[in-house]
Amino acid sequence: MGNLKDVIQLATRKPMHPAISALYEVIREYARNVDERIVQGELHRLRDVTDPLLGPSDNGEDERNAISVRDNGVPCTAFSYPSIKLTHRQQLTRSLLYALQVLVSMFIMLIFMTYNGYLMISVVVGSGMGFYLFTKRTLSVAQATATKSVACH
Repeated sequence: MGNLKDVIQLATRKPMHPAISALYEVIREYARNVDERIVQGELHRLRDVTDPLLGPSDNGEDERNAISVRDNGVPCTAFSYPSIKLTHRQQLTRSLLYALQVLVSMFIMLIFMTYNGYLMISVVVGSGMGFYLFTKRTLSVAQATATKSVACH
């Protein structure tokens, strides 16, 4: 293995900075999809327990945990949704994805800390391209009203 100067020269000769930024967007979108699958699975389970027309079943749930579904499949209720208890596997998956996001964002931060304008621009361009190519092309009301966070980059 070479010294730090050799590593920096290799990194600047082979520009991977836009790809690293795009990779961050891929991981972030995958993490969102994992969370969405967990929520959809829980909503499916709740639909089996709760009849939208009759209200909650007699298994000890109160009316706040009842859900109803509109024609477009969007769950709605006048009350708050119940919390979802994650399995160990689901929590491990979410934790590993979070750790991977942090790792990639730290690399992006180090690229930015070189204060090289071209590298900074390549990170921004890569992030934009990654967001365009790898995020869903649908938008929910919750997504439209939520603030967009870019973490460390």
